[in-house]
Amino acid sequence: MCNPLLAGIAAQGAGAVMQNSATRKSESEKARLRQLQSDRNMARETEARDATNASTTMMGRGSFDQGTANSANELANLFRANTGAAPGMNMSPNAPQIVQDLMAEAFKAAEAKNEEMNVKLANLEGVSDYLKTTINPQLNSSGQVGTMMGSFIRGNTAPYEQELEAANRLAYSPMAQVLSGAGRAGMNYGLYKA
Repeated sequence: MCNPLLAGIAAQGAGAVMQNSATRKSESEKARLRQLQSDRNMARETEARDATNASTTMMGRGSFDQGTANSANELANLFRANTGAAPGMNMSPNAPQIVQDLMAEAFKAAEAKNEEMNVKLANLEGVSDYLKTTINPQLNSSGQVGTMMGSFIRGNTAPYEQELEAANRLAYSPMAQVLSGAGRAGMNYGLYKA
């Protein structure tokens, strides 16, 4: 006949081993989930940081100056196209040469003044144009990306809590509980009989 005390000790030991195994499995799963959550959040943070860095880079002195210069050049070309030199005007084929020469000088002076004004206006408007067409859309985009990534990070919390709860349930081993209970009963009976 089996010794109930020894059988109880063996059952309790087996229950403890099974429970310990379930607990290790649960802790291992929680560690894996924590790392996974950290990786997901880090990816979101990196995406938001990259969008912000792109905006910051565009606002750097070199990039900003180059962007405004490009914009000013494009505007100056547009202004030139709209204020180009007037076609050669012949006041009169019979006008004396001195009048024709004075008219040519006056047109050249007007063209030079137009070019000067075109360049100044293009430089002035170039900053505004660059801000409006390039910087503002980039700032809006990086702000939207940052907000969206923050929302994703907050949204990841609910499933993560559920995943941790499921991992906690892995620590419960019904068989370990049965063996531990049977072991206690066997030990108590064995001690009672002894």
